[in-house]
Amino acid sequence: MRTVELLIDEEQDDFGVEAISLVKFPAIEENFVYFNKDQKLTLAKVDEDKQLLVGPALIPDKMIPRWDESKQEEFEVYFSQETVQQAAELFMRQKRNGEYTVEHQTKVDGLSIFESWIVADKDKDKAAVYGFDVPAGTWMVSVRVTNGDVWADVKDKKYRGFSIEGYFIDKLVKMEDVTIETIAAAVRDVLEPIAFLDGKPLFGTPLEAELMASALGCEGHHAHDINGRALFMPCATHEALDPLLPNE
Repeated sequence: MRTVELLIDEEQDDFGVEAISLVKFPAIEENFVYFNKDQKLTLAKVDEDKQLLVGPALIPDKMIPRWDESKQEEFEVYFSQETVQQAAELFMRQKRNGEYTVEHQTKVDGLSIFESWIVADKDKDKAAVYGFDVPAGTWMVSVRVTNGDVWADVKDKKYRGFSIEGYFIDKLVKMEDVTIETIAAAVRDVLEPIAFLDGKPLFGTPLEAELMASALGCEGHHAHDINGRALFMPCATHEALDPLLPNE
């Protein structure tokens, strides 16, 4: 299965977490907890508040299943601890703490961030007081709900957790999915031979020849004199290239 790390490019205005969505089945598989004025909590600060949701927004290195419609295959994505912290900081810095949806579809008002923090110590953090067993680096949020309809849906368990939405860069990290054939194809798309000898490519520089050699599964390069000009062919010798690119 493919594994993809999601990254944030801060140079692009649209990248990062755009909104927090209330969902029935959170992708990080952690439900939030909710409190009202009648419930007694360990933290006195929260005791006094009404209609508060607390839970993880992002958990570092948590594999999240996704479906690739074009390839008709399942794959996994994850966020590093550094990216989780970056996402939390950007969300607040870009003043998106009033952006909320339900089930990633309908925008809703009447929700706002009450607290946002990164777990520093999984055993001593406030998240543990709330009953969460999450690793250090987790982005936790508490959200105040003044929208009566949304709060009623939360109590009816229509929504059980948080799910973030936004734009991220994909970084393929599971290299066993990459074959020499795909590498060679990618190299051929970039490197254009300037001539051929015995059906084998010739390049203008040793570097281009060695890049093609690596893609084909050999090492080095060798030179040929073509009309008084040195051109370079992949592999240390012509003979080493023969079985890789037989004469056409």
